[in-house]
Amino acid sequence: MFLLKRKFNMDVQEAIEKPEEFVYALRNAIGSKGSQILENLILAKFHSKLGLKYEKNENKEFAEYIRDACRKFWNKS
Repeated sequence: MFLLKRKFNMDVQEAIEKPEEFVYALRNAIGSKGSQILENLILAKFHSKLGLKYEKNENKEFAEYIRDACRKFWNKS
């Protein structure tokens, strides 16, 4: 996250609010392959923090996971 903050002026909150921009910055910073690994780790941790189960789906993009998780979290609260 330090690299994204320094290079793209993006923090964790912005990653949640603007997931498409976060992925773009991440992929530019570390490349597509490295980004995929980090995206999965972030998504698993994010879902865990919200008390949700993370189920990987190859047809789903990072932003969709974030929006769906937020929606599920707010609907269950």
